[in-house]
Amino acid sequence: MWTERENEKGSPSERLLIGLTDRQREAVCSRGRVLVSASAGSGKTTTMVRKIIAEAEKGIPLSDMLILVYNEAAARCGGVLRCHIKVDTGMSRLGFLCAGRHFEEGVAGAAHACRMPHLDVEGIFTHFAVSDEPGTANEAFTRQQFDLFCRFVSALEERGCTFRLRHCANSGAVVNYPEMKLDMVRPGILLYGCGDGAEELGLRPVM
Repeated sequence: MWTERENEKGSPSERLLIGLTDRQREAVCSRGRVLVSASAGSGKTTTMVRKIIAEAEKGIPLSDMLILVYNEAAARCGGVLRCHIKVDTGMSRLGFLCAGRHFEEGVAGAAHACRMPHLDVEGIFTHFAVSDEPGTANEAFTRQQFDLFCRFVSALEERGCTFRLRHCANSGAVVNYPEMKLDMVRPGILLYGCGDGAEELGLRPVM
């Protein structure tokens, strides 16, 4: 057992290991990096980390850990958590990886989330990296992202996973690629009447 005394001079991350068995410590320290996002002072970070450590000890793949943690949390509350799956098609900022050799693994991970009894996966989305930037290279990359997203969704549908909401159009795509609006759009800076294309849509800056 890893005790407080053995770790009195440890770093904040090392102090998270207090109270774990040697087997648990070995599991979490040998399985690579685990990123947990939580607001400072919320009191949820330690709880989340300990649950991820528990799953790591069982040999659960890192990509599945948060799925299991959220499903368990919803079960404890006696309800179902409505959620959307994010797919990383090229933004390189969160989401199931799906480019190249990661495609099948990403589809399998997303399908696993859809099968969780306490998760209602009502939507799936991705985020465009350069839809607001001009140029043929940027247009090609945006269309490549959209095509990859559509293939990913189709692969999930073949596995019996369907979604009420599919979305990928940020402000840039609302203006430049209206054919990509799918079931809903996510305008950001356009809501403030700013950004490229705001004027041609008849929007006025509010700040």
